[in-house]
Amino acid sequence: MTCSDNKQNIFKDLSIYLSIYLSIYCMTVYFDISIYLSYLFVIFVSFYFHSFILAPIIFCLFFLSFVHSFSFSASSSSSSSFFFFFFFFFFFFFFFFFFFFHSSHISLFFLHTAKHTHFQKLQRTLSFSYLCKNTGSIFSLSCFLFFFSFFTSFLFSFSLFSNSLISVSLASNITLSSLVHDLIHSTFLLNRILLHSFFPLIISLFLS
Repeated sequence: MTCSDNKQNIFKDLSIYLSIYLSIYCMTVYFDISIYLSYLFVIFVSFYFHSFILAPIIFCLFFLSFVHSFSFSASSSSSSSFFFFFFFFFFFFFFFFFFFFHSSHISLFFLHTAKHTHFQKLQRTLSFSYLCKNTGSIFSLSCFLFFFSFFTSFLFSFSLFSNSLISVSLASNITLSSLVHDLIHSTFLLNRILLHSFFPLIISLFLS
């Protein structure tokens, strides 16, 4: 396999990765069914044709999603904005980190261009299979991240709902609809964070 083929395979893997991630992001953020169907179409095309030409398109879609998330968080409170951006970037780069060092095409490309012994040791140490073998199992790693994200997101959603309860109780018009709306909003944030944290590990199972 030549170096140019490895470069094309890198774009193929990145297009598949970003299409999967954007589908989950779309499913947990957007409510418009037309946007959701367009993301599903991008996934189908990238999987069916394996075309590296789709990578710039998906990067543009990801940038638009980032702009939407920025406007969404800017309209909310400062604490929720910080929490949203922290988990969004943390789990995005976490997934990208494992995918980058686990992808066989990317590994072959870097091992072909840099044949130094210390780089090979670094790549082997940071690879996903090496990490799973030396930390017990992939199940324990996935359980740890799942419960960590569940605990932190539960605390955040509980604090958000408790703050809304205090603000509603201090107001003159206490309505059941406002309480239900706040509860749905906090549950929506919880489900979105759980999907962002747990779904990359499921994809890593299929990639391994």
